[in-house]
Amino acid sequence: IEILKGVREKPIPTTNRIFVKLYQKCWKHEPDERPDIDQVILELNSIDPESEYYSKEDGESEKIENEDDFSDCDVKFYV
Repeated sequence: IEILKGVREKPIPTTNRIFVKLYQKCWKHEPDERPDIDQVILELNSIDPESEYYSKEDGESEKIENEDDFSDCDVKFYV
């Protein structure tokens, strides 16, 4: 019910800021304002896993190292 009131989870501080912006677009109340799946895939594939920047609470950006085994995955293989 809270989601209908616009309540959303807060991003994890180390989440790539480009990814955060993408999923916030997907949260738009009006369906016509949300990206379609092709746009989502395009944006996900454009995120450089070697350059993962996130926004700290003080507004600065920092680089984090990608240590997962999925850094070279291409999302199109899962759609």
